Amino acid sequence: MVTATVVEDDDGAVENLKAMLCRFSDEYKTEIEIRRFGNALSFLDRYGRGERSDLVLMDIQLPDIDGLEACKRLRKLDRDVVIMFVTNMAQYAINGYEVDALDFILKPLLYSEFKAKCKKAFDFIARTARKYIMLNTGGAVVRVDVSGVYYVDVLSHRVVYHTENGDMVIWSTLKAEAQKLLPFDFVACNSCYLVNIRHVVRIDDHALTLTDGTEPAISRNKRKQFMKDLADFYGGGKA
Repeated sequence: MVTATVVEDDDGAVENLKAMLCRFSDEYKTEIEIRRFGNALSFLDRYGRGERSDLVLMDIQLPDIDGLEACKRLRKLDRDVVIMFVTNMAQYAINGYEVDALDFILKPLLYSEFKAKCKKAFDFIARTARKYIMLNTGGAVVRVDVSGVYYVDVLSHRVVYHTENGDMVIWSTLKAEAQKLLPFDFVACNSCYLVNIRHVVRIDDHALTLTDGTEPAISRNKRKQFMKDLADFYGGGKA
């Protein structure tokens, strides 16, 4: 189930959005829980208390603070929630990159446009949902959030998971771990590294840069497939 929160002060616009979300839910056989807030401050207050969402549909013109400012504050509470602006103010909505908004939908809403952008959002949510694997480190079996793994490499005859919570060493092979991590968008950039695509921030001629500052080499024979997988992840074949 996906939780979608509408932040909109116009009752008519809210009912229209709810109707479109319900239609999308029926067409794509996706269960959606819809929440509504009439102003940004009450939304942020409840969000800060733990009432989280997968998708936020945010108006720009609101009675307290505007939608862009609200989303700047929202990002301090949740870096992962998907944001889409729903507005007639295109000149402001295009500044959504400031809060890493996925997209914006212009009023008056047309279902064909809404459906396409909603599908994009739901596909992104499904692709980036938190998923876990269990790693046997010898002394303990540890649950690891896959999204927090930067990369995996080989150390002697062991495999090292480099994560946001530190390194974890297991007895395995890179080939075996590649099979385990294939559904989670890990790709080989050379014969010794599997990198998490969501942590790639730069690609140069001979190396990548990851969010933790690591710069693994990208080999010539892996580059073409790597670039294809990267394009698929960010809106090609998987979006």
